[in-house]
Amino acid sequence: MFRTLVLLAFALNAQADTSIGAYLADVSRLISAHRDAVGRLTAAANASADALISGGQFYLSRSDNPAWFYEGIGRAGGLMQTQLFDADATVRAGDVAWMSYTASNYRGALDIYARLTAQNVVVVAFGPQPPTGLPPFTYWIDSLTPWGGDDNFVLLANVLSLWTMEGELAAATARRGKTLVFWQGIVVPGGPERNAHYADQMFHSGFPQMQSVNTGLLSAAYLDTVCSSFWQITAELPQIAAAGQKIAQRNATGNRPTLVVVSHLLPFIHLENSTLFQYVADPAQLDAALAQSGFLVDLGYSGVDLELWRRVRLAKANAVWVTGELPNQADFSGRSDIFVDQYWQLGDASVVAPGYDVRLLPVSGVAQLFIYELLVKAVAEPDAPALNGGQSRGLFPCGARPKQQVLRSKRE
Repeated sequence: MFRTLVLLAFALNAQADTSIGAYLADVSRLISAHRDAVGRLTAAANASADALISGGQFYLSRSDNPAWFYEGIGRAGGLMQTQLFDADATVRAGDVAWMSYTASNYRGALDIYARLTAQNVVVVAFGPQPPTGLPPFTYWIDSLTPWGGDDNFVLLANVLSLWTMEGELAAATARRGKTLVFWQGIVVPGGPERNAHYADQMFHSGFPQMQSVNTGLLSAAYLDTVCSSFWQITAELPQIAAAGQKIAQRNATGNRPTLVVVSHLLPFIHLENSTLFQYVADPAQLDAALAQSGFLVDLGYSGVDLELWRRVRLAKANAVWVTGELPNQADFSGRSDIFVDQYWQLGDASVVAPGYDVRLLPVSGVAQLFIYELLVKAVAEPDAPALNGGQSRGLFPCGARPKQQVLRSKRE
């Protein structure tokens, strides 16, 4: 263990002379910190489980952080009965509301907390520790990021906390003999039909029944998968560096590349304000944008959208394709495009829980945010030496993605 830590420290220091290297080091430390602190989730998970089993409804707050909310709702491997909490929501005593905050909206989070706790709602707050000391929330999930840190970095941390908390919530209800209903990915054969069957249920009735799982196991399994995915993504650093150089060259001529995304999270991180890209959210505007820029950056989901591929080719443009698994049956060779793999599995969710019929907890959101931040930093340093993917993988000591394994159930 000591030798591993020494090698990790050496790798962190060696890479920190570029913004990409510093970011990789920060993310590696963040995942390790979350992995070491999964115990901080237990009390909030137990309180949330007790409330839901007693008939409470589950809410995520949007007002404090829309990206965090949209990452958490309607997601493969996420809790199906998730409702929106905003100013128009009608909550009752015994309901559960989770919310995230950063330094910039902390005061608003305190106001929401005061209002909901007065209504006897179980509130769980996710965010960094203020400089004045521990926040007043009864259930607080420390993001383990600095106060006033970069908003996207705090968002990454709060998303890691969100999914690890949902894992612990699933385990807490399973230990009480109740199995929450989670979404299956809609690209998985049979997924939409399964989801429709359980659409109105908070808990399963009879089957499937998740076995009892010790605290910390599901959250740790998720963080191990994230670490492994990020380790694999570092193999894409040469392609990310090449993409950064091309984007920087376009920006130097005053012609920003066109950016499109398919994501639950990325559309809500203020891409419309980017000085590097022309973000296109309306497909009707895409052809005109491509004709002007001649270059597309596509942060996609599963495989390459063949219609988008056709429109890029008709515009005689080039592209950077950032995509997950499920490649299309098409020949993408013979072009000067750049491909960056997101390294997450078909279906997105990553954790196998004993006795449950689908995997839990998605990886795509954090993988997309991780790659986007690396790409932005590569644009800012187009002349920096490209980080070696193999050497940079030492920043994530978890290694290659482990084979799926069913976690052992609790034995008492």
